[in-house]
Amino acid sequence: MNADFEAIPFAQIVMDGIQEMVFIVKIGNMSSITYEFISKTAMENTGLDESALGKTLREVHGEKKAAHLETLYAEALESREAVWFKDDYYTAGGEKRWSSTRMTAIVNEAKKYTYVVSVVKDITKEKMEEAEKNKAWKQLEEGTSRYRSLFEKNGDAIFTVDTAGRIRTGNLAVEKISGYKMSDLIGTDLADYLAVDNRVQVADYLEKARSDAPDDFRIHLVHVSGKQIGCLMKMIAIKINGQTTGYYAILKDMTELDKLASKYAGSEERFRIIAENAQDVIVLLNELGECLYVSPSCKTVYGFLPDEAIRMRPFSFIHPNDLARLEAEFEQSVSSGKACKVRLRVLHQTKGWIWSELHGTPVFDDQNQFIHKVLILRDVTQQRQRERELEYFAYHDSLTGLPNRRMLSERLTAEIDAGTVFALMVLDMDDFKKINDEWGHETGDAVILEFSKRLSNAIGKSDIAARLGGDEFVILLFDADTEEKVRAAADKIHEALERPWLVKGINLKVAASMGVALAPFEGVDASNLFKNADRALYEVKKSGKNYLKIDGPNVKVPR
Repeated sequence: MNADFEAIPFAQIVMDGIQEMVFIVKIGNMSSITYEFISKTAMENTGLDESALGKTLREVHGEKKAAHLETLYAEALESREAVWFKDDYYTAGGEKRWSSTRMTAIVNEAKKYTYVVSVVKDITKEKMEEAEKNKAWKQLEEGTSRYRSLFEKNGDAIFTVDTAGRIRTGNLAVEKISGYKMSDLIGTDLADYLAVDNRVQVADYLEKARSDAPDDFRIHLVHVSGKQIGCLMKMIAIKINGQTTGYYAILKDMTELDKLASKYAGSEERFRIIAENAQDVIVLLNELGECLYVSPSCKTVYGFLPDEAIRMRPFSFIHPNDLARLEAEFEQSVSSGKACKVRLRVLHQTKGWIWSELHGTPVFDDQNQFIHKVLILRDVTQQRQRERELEYFAYHDSLTGLPNRRMLSERLTAEIDAGTVFALMVLDMDDFKKINDEWGHETGDAVILEFSKRLSNAIGKSDIAARLGGDEFVILLFDADTEEKVRAAADKIHEALERPWLVKGINLKVAASMGVALAPFEGVDASNLFKNADRALYEVKKSGKNYLKIDGPNVKVPR
């Protein structure tokens, strides 16, 4: 036997010869765990070397990782059985790997657990294969879901047929276009449901699809009633592992488009516009404004049958007040060759004039002469109503309906810029918090609402009352260019507030303090005008409430 070999301990030969990483640690106590043995494979994979032997976990790894390892070793000691766990680690080259570890405690002669052997198996390959498998399953599930949704909800009829052309399945649109139940179609030849002159062509369609050269074919599908429906059909091969196992037969109903094409086949551009916008009401006008075509959706949107609409006088479906604007848009559209868009009122058979959005596209012949105009009409009544509601709430208080701070600010700036003579009155309800605290916010809101009504009725028709929020209101007094007129307006408001208050069965006393600033004066803007009025109001509040104070360049007279 080789002497060098005999000098190597047998345990080392075994440990260094196996592929797994082997670690042996000696445990004095949980804060003193030292490395006793590290196999060659372990050194190669972790970057540890013989210098780690005899050192503690914390000396080798640092606090965080050592604490993690100490927890695992403690579990191995407590269980007194082999402990398995999976973990990840980084190689000496910085590569992330995954491992499966078996820890076994070794009993010494004194029946104490003083050593733990860790055998670590690299499972990176299995981990990555599992991840790839999960990814593939997820992609398969997503693909299947997309396929099912695309197949079942497609508006076109889709058959699946075997290599002989026999029907295997179909989507809901198949029953709609053919009139047959899907259960009656399964197992029958697709060719049996086509017009006689199309049946012999099915074999050619299948062959083209098999050779990955699918094309669109015009065919006639025979409905259960015997009626022939013009369709555009495409055959696509279904291939599994390179073998054709069947075909998709996709049929698009071309009835409406065929009707249009037969009337206006001379203009491909016109046909494209109509086809692409078939979901809206389509009107085709000649150069005199006469209707040549009206789409069936006219009945749903405007209540008129297409034939009724066609017989109407030119532009009689457009509101007279909008007609001049439409004619100007048309003229500009024809001159520029570009589409136009305008919102106007269109006649509904039962609802009268309803707001609609009209898109007009001019059509020219080969000599660039205008010949037709395609109108696309859409009912936007509800949309316009929502827009007006949003605009209203943007400028009005939701509780009282009075103008809000935004509207007041814009109006105030406009009046100052115009040099208008007016007074800005800020009102604050006295002791309103007590009403809220004693009777609740519902009663408080009712008081605010009644206050706003009395305020609105007490001011002039040209004046503006607004609510800034809470119990704070503002009035623009336009017929108050003198102090006397301001006081007279304030007296009317006080009189309105002094009348008895009965809110939700509760007798209340409601009063308000007022601060006024007069405009215009040199350098005035909305901000400093408000400040002047607020300053006057503050002084009223300090002096006992339910008063009026006017603040201006030369005015400081209390009521």
